[in-house]
Parts: sequence; structure tokens; C-alpha cells
Amino acid sequence: MLITSIGKAGKYRETNYVFQGKQCSSCFSTLAIAQLLDVPREEKILLLVTPETVEASSRIQSQFEKAGYQNLETVSIPHAEDEESIFQIVLTLTDAVVEGEQIILDVTHSFRSLPFVYFVTLLFLYAFKGVDIGGIYYGSFEEGRETNPIVDLTSLFSMVFWFYAVQTFRETGSVHPLYDIASREACRIIRRKENKEIGYKLSALRTPLQKLGLSISFCLPIEMGMDVERFLKKLSFESNNGSYERLLAVVFQKISDELKEFALSSNKKDEILLTQEELVREGKIAQWYNHHGNPDHTLIVLGELMINWMIKIRDMKDWLDYYNTRDKVRGILNGMSNRSREDIGPDNIIKKIGSLWSSIGNWRNEFAHAGFKKEIIHTTGKRDVVDNLCSAVYDLLQVDALNTIPPKERKKLLIVPFGLSPGVLYSAALLSRFDDLLVIFSEQTRPLLPSTIGEVRKSRKIPDQNVFTLLLGDAHSDFIPAKQLKSFTVAPLKGDQVSVEQFLCNYDVVEGCITGGTTAMQYIVERLLDIARSVGVFRINRFALVDRRPPEEQRTHPFILGDKIVLDRER
Repeated sequence: MLITSIGKAGKYRETNYVFQGKQCSSCFSTLAIAQLLDVPREEKILLLVTPETVEASSRIQSQFEKAGYQNLETVSIPHAEDEESIFQIVLTLTDAVVEGEQIILDVTHSFRSLPFVYFVTLLFLYAFKGVDIGGIYYGSFEEGRETNPIVDLTSLFSMVFWFYAVQTFRETGSVHPLYDIASREACRIIRRKENKEIGYKLSALRTPLQKLGLSISFCLPIEMGMDVERFLKKLSFESNNGSYERLLAVVFQKISDELKEFALSSNKKDEILLTQEELVREGKIAQWYNHHGNPDHTLIVLGELMINWMIKIRDMKDWLDYYNTRDKVRGILNGMSNRSREDIGPDNIIKKIGSLWSSIGNWRNEFAHAGFKKEIIHTTGKRDVVDNLCSAVYDLLQVDALNTIPPKERKKLLIVPFGLSPGVLYSAALLSRFDDLLVIFSEQTRPLLPSTIGEVRKSRKIPDQNVFTLLLGDAHSDFIPAKQLKSFTVAPLKGDQVSVEQFLCNYDVVEGCITGGTTAMQYIVERLLDIARSVGVFRINRFALVDRRPPEEQRTHPFILGDKIVLDRER
């Protein structure tokens, strides 16, 4: 559809219009545009007339008919003098245009405010009827000139979409509108065969923008960083070239200024190192998501960022390995969260970390299950809450790693079952490095404990305050589940008794020997390791002991070192 209007001039003089190297002689610009653009003769032409221009419209209509255009329709519109009349024009055009129509607009003979009204109406039609803008033109007639150019104003309409794309990005962080306008403009410019270099530059941005838009939408901070880097490398608009390129340079400068601090130069994920700079980059992405109204994405990044932080301060390997590293750390943080929630153990930094991890998880669960729960999900104020969590995690990143979880708290506990073969405790104690020793014993083996500890002390100094015991009522049948065992009492050789759960919270590493004693004692060792894991103990190991000597020799000379076999370090 070609849309035009007629002015108040009584006569239109014939002139030679020029467009893209082609010429056409006509006294009415719209007729010249129709022929210069090869508009099919059967296409509808909409002639908008005000009360003063109705009479002149018949002459225009006859000229179109002579040229073979038989489908011209005259539509009356009011003067655009106030809000009511302007909206009436918008509604009139909206009724006249069908869904998905391609529109060419000639504003040459539009009077006073009408060009602006038509221009904004096209925006309305683009949004609500999905029309395609084939072009906006103006016949630049000047008395005395042999030829007069047809000016292509379509790029002005495109600038509206550049504005929309930049504004959408600044408000929401989405680059999808940028991808759309870059794709359309690249095709338009290349098709016109003018400034094709700009078209090619825009076309080169299509794939990077599309990938970046998806990595942002799917909340993938690493992929997002790599996509930002690829996008920035494809930007090549020069501010000292032609005007349109300079405008595009301004547009993309706004985008690149906001995204450049997220860029990752590596093309392979497994080459990316978990440095302090990487943690800070991820923290800024979390803040960026929340600033752009995506608290759900923010919480996802914050949770993974805490895992990364723990991996970093503990100097763990393969930070992107889900099962061997990330899932293990997630379990540790869950244990810290339990410690904080149940108020178990000393009031230290671990509880604070657990509390922060728990808060992130609880708020994230509000969104993660799409609200499918009986309670109403209250969204008001969520952004402020998430912003506070961002600040708390970001502050955590700035803390000196060595002082975050102080070395003095990184104690190691050795757990050994004590049966009728005292050589097991002897070998376990001398073949292991530990700070404190927990011995599981029964009334039957109580008499053997002092002498065995004495033998250990001949080779290794172990003060009484570093030795603890756990007494079983029946060494053969006390298969106590972890849920009950955590409230049992651990007794030091000197000092106050404490519950198993509280006791294990004092350690960073717990190592258990599964050799010696009865089957029930070995079962208790396993459950103690489970309890340690549930309260966020960082490292948990198991080992077995082997004595290859004949049984009689073992009984006669129990205090001979056996072989230590580590079973599943950091399982």
C-alpha cells in the first residue's frame, strides 16, 4: 500500500524526479515514486485529504488512472489541530491498513503537522498490525531546477528502532531488539546498494548479537562473557566516517561500555581460570541482572558464585567439574547452612557463610518452581532483598581468603574404632596426621585403652585434651542411625562433654578408620562421617589398615605398624 496526501496548492507543476539513478517526469511526487519504485499497478494507493483538499483530489486521481493505477482510494481526515483530531487520523489509518501490509509513505504534500502524525502512526501500525515499512519518501521540489531528488527518509524510521533497542537494553539488559534492527538494517542497506560497507558491518554483528542475547536470557555468565568478547571484536564502526556510521558508533558505544567488563578472552571454557578477577566479574554480572530487573537470574548466579568462591579459597581443582568438585562444594555449603540454621557449633565465619547460602537458596526457591505451591509468592520488595544479597556476596569476595576461614579453625579429627586388637589404634594414630583423636570403645575394651594410648605417646606426643572417646553400650548390636547418633555424648579425657554434632563442628577435616573393633563400631564410624558431612565439614576421608603378619604374632606383638590404605579421599 502506498500512502500519500495532498496539499492546498492549486496547481502542481510537472518536474523531473530522480531516485537512485532513475528519472520520472510527473507533477505529483507520489506518482513519480510509484513508478520509480516499480510499485505494481494493482496495489492500493491511499490518498488522505483534508476538507480543504477534497476538490483537488479528483485531478490527482485522474493522473494515477492514466498511468494505469486503478486502485486509488480517497480517505477524508481532519486537520491535526488537537489531540482528538490527531488520534482520529491514527484510527482512520489503522482501519484502512490490513495486518502485515507493506507500506510506502510519501510525505511530500503533507501539511504542517501531518508528516509527524503519519510518522508516529507508522510506529503504531508497526507495533499493532505488524506492517512492513517499505520506505518513507519526500519529493524535494524547488522552482527552477531541471531535476528534483526523491529523498529517502526510511533511515529516520530505523533510528526510532535504534533508540528502542538501546533503551530496552539499558532497562532490561536484553540485546534481542538490537539483533532485530541490525538484521533489518543490514538487509535494507545492502539491498539499496549504497553504503554497502555499513550493511556488511551490521550483518557481521547478527550472529554475535543472537548468541549474546541467548546467553543473557539463559543466565550463562561464562558463555555470556565469551559472547561479549566476540561481539566487541566484530564492532568496527568508525566515528570519523559518514554520518550514519557515526550514529551507529554512538549506539554501539553505549552497549559496549556497559558490557565490556563482562568479557572473557578465552574461546574454551576449560581454559578459563578461577581467579579473583573472575569471581569479581561474576559478582558484577549478578548485580547487573538485578539492576535490569532479573532477580531470579541474580539468585542463580549468586548461588554458583558462592560455590566458585569456596572452590577458590580452598584451592580445589577442576572448578567446572560438576560431580567431583561443584556438587561436593554444594554439599559442604548445605552443611554450613544446617549448622547456621540449627545453631550448631561455635559462632564463627562458617555460620555466616551458611546463613548467606541458605538465604540465597530460600529466595531462589521462590522463583525456581514457578510459584507452584499453596502460598502466594509475594514479589514486592524482592529486588531490594536480592540487592542486599548481592552486596553480601560481593563483600565476601573482597575478604582475604586465608582469614575468611582462619587456619586455626582448620583442625583435623581422626576417628578410630577400638576393639580387642589394640594394634589398630596404634597404627592408625602413628600413620595419620591429626589434631584430635576420637576413639570408639565399649566397656569390654575400656581396660585396654590407657595402655594403648601410652604406647602411642611413646612415639607421638598426644596431650589428654586432644583425646576424646565415644562409649557404646553394646559393641556388637549398637547400629545407631546418624539421626540418633548426633545427640550422643563425646567425652574428653579432660574437660566437658559435648554432643557428637557439636563436637564435629570444630573440625575442617575428619578422617575415619573402618578397620578394627566390631562391625557395629565400623558402622558408627561411617555414620559419624555422615554427620560431619551434614554440618559442612570440608574434607572427609576413609582408610583401612592391613597387618600381613600371622594372627598369633599380631596378638603377641600388637604395637607394630601395619599398612594404611586410603579408600576414597574427599568422597
